[in-house]
This record gives sequence, structure tokens and C-alpha cells, in this order.
Amino acid sequence: MSTNLTSGEQQSWVDTPPINPPIRHFFGELVENQSWLETLATPFQNWLHALYGKQDGPAYKVKDAIDGTWLGHPLHPVLVTIPLGAWTCTTVLDLFSLGSEDAALERGADATLWIGLVGALGAIPTGVTQWSDIDGPDRRVGLFHGLLNGGITMLNITSGILR
Repeated sequence: MSTNLTSGEQQSWVDTPPINPPIRHFFGELVENQSWLETLATPFQNWLHALYGKQDGPAYKVKDAIDGTWLGHPLHPVLVTIPLGAWTCTTVLDLFSLGSEDAALERGADATLWIGLVGALGAIPTGVTQWSDIDGPDRRVGLFHGLLNGGITMLNITSGILR
């Protein structure tokens, strides 16, 4: 959740400034209203809290490291750029290789696919750890984000195996 600087009240991700395009608001509201996500979120978040333990425990120090407290910024947004950029390159290289006899394009697409998967290995635990402290409607948005990106990762794993 973010804080409204003028009134101090909590805002949902959907309503955060500086720009709130109508399409973002529509999809944000749609996801926030999916109450079935709570049936997944509550036990998973409770399990994560039990796993990380109390703030002074050694497991919680691991949580802080995964979360990026040593960096002064959450680590997930940093690491997620790896699969995002790599898989974008994979798509472009795959499109250029259509109807082409250039094996270098195919090898490049294969390489960027696997680079993205390696990056996802870092993005997933950092995202889950960052999500573990979120509550309210943003918890549903974060869980949906994770489920969607987990599905995308599984599709890319399948693509890598089939290549």
C-alpha cells in the first residue's frame, strides 16, 4: 500500500499517482474485487510468516536479504528487468527468424530465453518475499501478478524444453 501524502490515508495501488489511466484503474479494480484470491493468499502468507519467523531470528535476516534491505530498495524490481528484457529479445529474435535460414537468430532466441529463466529464478523469490508483507486489496493484486508471471515462466520453461 502507498500513503496519500496530503491526507495520510492508505491508497490502493490502483489509485496511486502520478497517472491513473482508466484501463489501469479498470483492471486494478477487477483484480482487487476477486475475493477468491484470498483463499490462496491467506494460507500462503501465513506459511511465509511462519517460515521467516520473528524479526530478530536468523530466518528473518535471510528474508531481509532477499527483500533487498541491504540495498535500501526492494530487490524484486531490480531483478525482474532480466526476464522482462531477455524474453522481449527472445520474441523479437523469434519473429526475425521466421522465414529466415539464419541459425544465429535461433541460437540468440534460445540464449535469451534461458537468460530470462535464470533471471526469473531471482525475481520469483524476491517477489514472493516482498509480497509477504502486503495486506489489503494490494495483496490480491500482488498474488494475481505472481500467478500470472508464474504461468508465463512455466510457458517459457516449456518453450525452452521444446526448443
